[in-house]
Amino acid sequence: MAASKARLLVVIFIAQLLVTILTVSAQISPPLRSRISKPDPKKYQAIRDEQDWQNPKIFVRPTGIEVIGITPLAQGIPAESVPDV
Repeated sequence: MAASKARLLVVIFIAQLLVTILTVSAQISPPLRSRISKPDPKKYQAIRDEQDWQNPKIFVRPTGIEVIGITPLAQGIPAESVPDV
């Protein structure tokens, strides 16, 4: 009986720990969607060449995602890291 109580306490502790971690990580930065501004056609209607495009250019590679001009050339980063970059 003592072993089952100990297991129950461990499960409760782990559950509380997970809830705390998830709550803290959610508060660190707002979701990516809320950080992206609404489209403004005046900013992109005149673009005729990719050199005029101001948004980041990305390549999805087997090793991860490369953000042109930010990450090392031809090297990917984990998808989870992209919002931070």
